[in-house]
Amino acid sequence: MSTTAELTELILLAASERGALLVRNNSGVARFKDRVVRYGVGTTQGGGGDLIGLTYDGIFLSIEIKVGNDRVKKLQDTWRSWITMRNGRAGVARCVQDAIDIIEGKK
Repeated sequence: MSTTAELTELILLAASERGALLVRNNSGVARFKDRVVRYGVGTTQGGGGDLIGLTYDGIFLSIEIKVGNDRVKKLQDTWRSWITMRNGRAGVARCVQDAIDIIEGKK
């Protein structure tokens, strides 16, 4: 897999084939005049998965996509732990099979 965008598209397709609903979780900071607005699902500092959604039976999903030498940040790991402690499914996907394993509760 060469790019995050390519892997994301393949994961979205694999998820839909398994009845899961995943959407892109864009996050960041926007500035409007004198206001700062943080957006995206995660902690107030970020960390939410690149893809979030639900399994076909309603279990919350959060998938962090990494390619090449990308590393998981501390906030991303904190988010993953927070979700899994609450019976959601969260993890890091470096390939489509990783995402399938997260969706199916195998990882």
